[in-house]
Amino acid sequence: KVDKVFVQNKHMKELVTSYNTNVEIVTCGIDTDFFRPEQQTINRKKHKLILFPSSPSREVKDFPLFIKIFNRVTEIAEIPIKYACIEQLNRLEVRNLLSNADCLLLTSKTEGSPQVVKEALSCNLPVVSVPVGDVKEIINGIPNCYVSDSHQVDEMANLVLQVIKAKRQD
Repeated sequence: KVDKVFVQNKHMKELVTSYNTNVEIVTCGIDTDFFRPEQQTINRKKHKLILFPSSPSREVKDFPLFIKIFNRVTEIAEIPIKYACIEQLNRLEVRNLLSNADCLLLTSKTEGSPQVVKEALSCNLPVVSVPVGDVKEIINGIPNCYVSDSHQVDEMANLVLQVIKAKRQD
């Protein structure tokens, strides 16, 4: 019994519309003056870096799926690959990590409109994601960014490989 309902994506709007037809999608923005590409401080020729966008302890982010995909990528890649987690970092450290990585891999079980995807894109970091939240709409038309059709390890690993083999646009 409210005048208007605000949600983060189309799926949420569909769920709420049966209760209240006055629904509007409003996603959170990011500070693009802060989240911008920074000079890289790691040598990407030595290894590639894939980011997990949260703490491994957050069950909804599905770290076990991330590790399965990471292990599959390391099996078939011809270059050394490492991973890092965006966990217990301040905003500056997050920005620097986003600027130094080669791919953000989102494996969440559920999302609304993930801020980390917007922050990654603002730092020119390619994103590979499972089909969740509004990620498909966010990355639509952005080169070297992909949303899988499923949560299948091989499909995701192939998308990550495609990203890390491409030259990052900085």
